[in-house]
Amino acid sequence: MIRITCFVLIGLSVLAPGALGQSTSYAVERIPLPAGAWTFGSGAITDGGRVAFEAFWPPPVGGPQVSPESIAFLWDGSALLQLERPPGAVYVSVQELGSGGRVVGGLRNANYEFITGCTWLRDGTARVLRPLTGQRCLASDGNGTDRIVGSAYDPVLQLSRPVQWQNGILAPLPTPAPLMQGWCHAINEAGSILGAGHSTGDVQPWLRSPLGTSMLLGLPPGALTCELQDLNAAGDAVGAAYFPAGGGSPAGQHAVRWQQGAYFDFGYLPNTYTTNLFALNRVGTAVGTAGYFGGAQRGLIAEGPQLSLLQDRLDPASAHWSILGAMDIANDGWILAEGVDPAIPPAFVSDLVILRPLP
Repeated sequence: MIRITCFVLIGLSVLAPGALGQSTSYAVERIPLPAGAWTFGSGAITDGGRVAFEAFWPPPVGGPQVSPESIAFLWDGSALLQLERPPGAVYVSVQELGSGGRVVGGLRNANYEFITGCTWLRDGTARVLRPLTGQRCLASDGNGTDRIVGSAYDPVLQLSRPVQWQNGILAPLPTPAPLMQGWCHAINEAGSILGAGHSTGDVQPWLRSPLGTSMLLGLPPGALTCELQDLNAAGDAVGAAYFPAGGGSPAGQHAVRWQQGAYFDFGYLPNTYTTNLFALNRVGTAVGTAGYFGGAQRGLIAEGPQLSLLQDRLDPASAHWSILGAMDIANDGWILAEGVDPAIPPAFVSDLVILRPLP
């Protein structure tokens, strides 16, 4: 049963159910970058630890410290497969990796502006998604049924609108009133779409049911803005909300979950000023990043109402790693993250890593 087909907004915090009292430990596995690559960018993971990611090439010697290009790759645990970069694209962006092996993302020009969405097949072949005329499009997510959602930006009007591609055909989606512009973040297996938008700067999320009914999800009590990033098959969503200073807490982002028509606010961890969740899996486990006073960052995991550091969940053989942030989580619990191993020179450069759940 998909709970979001019946919309009820309670407006009160609920205690999100989930895996309580069971703390999975993780082993860290480093993903090698392709030869000559400088660093990594966006990425996604699916069951079994298969990863799609963007790799940047180094800037020219003596020139601006800006990468001149990026290419997408698939990692299957033993080898890298380079994904085709269509003509006219200089940079790529990886947004989603489906269980069937399809990669969803976007193409950028030399000015790092999005051109349009793109998908890649298991063999690395690119399928460019047709953009709206005169607009820049990005594909954000797909649900395995030839439906892909994203956004289109009109540089003349300087407005974004949500869009979807179905069987390769692009169509704009309505932005719920009174929002003036919007965009899509995710689509689940049932066809429900999660997005966000704003009218006067107050960003808030919206949800579109499989029947085409859209509604605003409002804001967590006391929040000024909210943006939910991911939606699972049960209709639960996670993201972050911005709260003003008060009650002894500084202003900043709190990780939040939207579930059964209400928000649950995870708040801060000790000594942090921001927490954010970017992805969740079928059972509701979510991952993200916490920001500490002084500039440090650490990866987060949320299970039920519990928010904790991934750093504290590493097995002894991996405990020397510092997990700086988590990008994505697969349905089987594998996590894509950014980490630093002080034993790998240079010690201040981060690596793309997989956190493999241990029995």
